[in-house]
Amino acid sequence: MAEDPKGFGDRRVCARYGFAALAALALSSGAMATTLEYSVSIEADSGHAASAKFTADQSDQTVSIRISNIMDEAYDSADSRALTGLFFDSNRDFTWNAVEVVESGTGDMVGSGDFNTPIEYWAYRDELSTDDTPFGTQYGLGAAGMGVFNHQDILSGNGSPPLPNGINGGILSPTAETYNNQNQTPMWRESIEFRFFMDESFFADGLDGIEFSKVRFQFGSGFNEPSLVPLPAPVLMGAAGLAGVVAIRRRRSAA
Repeated sequence: MAEDPKGFGDRRVCARYGFAALAALALSSGAMATTLEYSVSIEADSGHAASAKFTADQSDQTVSIRISNIMDEAYDSADSRALTGLFFDSNRDFTWNAVEVVESGTGDMVGSGDFNTPIEYWAYRDELSTDDTPFGTQYGLGAAGMGVFNHQDILSGNGSPPLPNGINGGILSPTAETYNNQNQTPMWRESIEFRFFMDESFFADGLDGIEFSKVRFQFGSGFNEPSLVPLPAPVLMGAAGLAGVVAIRRRRSAA
């Protein structure tokens, strides 16, 4: 086991190792590619499973990020089964001007709450460091505070709720009906997709060379809960360390 100089501890989910990488090119003759997609999925022996899809669309200057809890079982009563964070790196400056929820990529809300959109529960931070997380990634999205996200980081920009509130707003498995046998906790089933309207500098050099890497998934309310942490790889989004079976896809398409 590697040394842990920051004291976060090794909290990765123990699982069998496997790796698969697929690359597909879909370009019409003479057409210029306008979108580039990266996706990664991870399954662990513990039952935790998650996926993420990054879609960079040069035509509308957006990057969409879909975060999915793909566990087979509901585990409604366990905090550690709610997917509450995604951390990643990008080789382009991930500066954005606005954000919205993509309804077609977002599951139904389970329970009820003061707000009805994930933008009111999820937060975003950049310029993260190894002092902030055990992952060493630069960017993070989270529904739980984890000692990283504060009220000013809420995507809605209105500072309410006052803090990312535990697993509230997190993502349950596709089959989950309730959380803790009550319908008072605002959660989302299966996936949440955010669309970021990027600063023009992100696409200044086109699609070629855009990479998202070091993708990490966090479950529960803090870093003491299970994390799916792929090991780095020389291309794209990394291989599958102790985090299980990983599939990586890179796809380009024309408008």
